[in-house]
Amino acid sequence: MGEIELDLKNLAYGPVTKYFDLALFEKDISWYEDAGYKVYVLDGEKWYTMENFHSDCHEVFSFPGYYGRNWGAFDDVISEIERGPQGGVLVCVRNFDSWHNRDVSNSQVFLDIMSDQTYSYLVYGKKFVTLIHSNDPNLSIRDVGAKSVHWNHKEWNESDRREKS
Repeated sequence: MGEIELDLKNLAYGPVTKYFDLALFEKDISWYEDAGYKVYVLDGEKWYTMENFHSDCHEVFSFPGYYGRNWGAFDDVISEIERGPQGGVLVCVRNFDSWHNRDVSNSQVFLDIMSDQTYSYLVYGKKFVTLIHSNDPNLSIRDVGAKSVHWNHKEWNESDRREKS
């Protein structure tokens, strides 16, 4: 039997996966693109206000004009975004820690909604994966969807997240 696919490795531990090494993050994004996922990349460093967040999401996800720019509306329209050829979706947030440090509450709501999407997709045999990049190798996030937010399999050990020279 061959190696387990990256998406299944990530989903086995929960709906959201953390990355510290930006090069590894980018490499894994490429894997998802090659696997036929529709990939959406956002940057949490730009989200100083919720208006910034909603404007960025409106653009990146191509939300409809009626998008209400609040959590209820986000939750409603995120399920309607374009999917990859096999129905897979990858949502990536670079610099998630920047937003999380400024706004723990809203960043946690975002992750909870992403978690809900993951489980909704799985019911229909589709995959919805969320990857977040952190510049902090010790980023701590409360459980999402009753599951811990874990480090990716290559940076699982703290020693794997040391500054690279």
